[in-house]
Amino acid sequence: MKETSFSKKVKLIFWAVATLTCMIIIFVMSHQPAVISADISGSITEWPVVKVFLDVFGLDKLDQGTQEHIIRKLAHMLEYFGLSMCVTMYLLTLKGQLKIKTMLGALGFSITYAISDEVHQLFVEGRAGMVKDVLIDSIGILLAIGFIYIINVWKMSIHKKRMRK
Repeated sequence: MKETSFSKKVKLIFWAVATLTCMIIIFVMSHQPAVISADISGSITEWPVVKVFLDVFGLDKLDQGTQEHIIRKLAHMLEYFGLSMCVTMYLLTLKGQLKIKTMLGALGFSITYAISDEVHQLFVEGRAGMVKDVLIDSIGILLAIGFIYIINVWKMSIHKKRMRK
């Protein structure tokens, strides 16, 4: 079934707004001075769902500082997973197909934003721009693109099976 022009525009607007929202959230979180950022990380480790996560993976036995460090790095991955997911879906909607070019475009955009975020942190009190954080962000980016790719391949195989019937 062919998508209408109106439907495509609505989806493009949705994914553009979602992308911008992710970018703003990342910027705001990165703009927090180190002291505030550490307080946020510390409070997150007290959330019940995080406590369960730490327990399941045996991380509950680690000291508070190590737990906070792990949570911070997972937050990096999660932020960029979300951003990359939105960018990839925007490009997929725009192009109509998930091709290598589309995935590379999402990858390039997301990594460029991750680099700019680390540069931004050089100007925030107590923060530092770190190459290792860009690498951690890139894991989230690649996971999102891979996830969308797998879902897309799965949907295409279902569509092909239906067409054969």
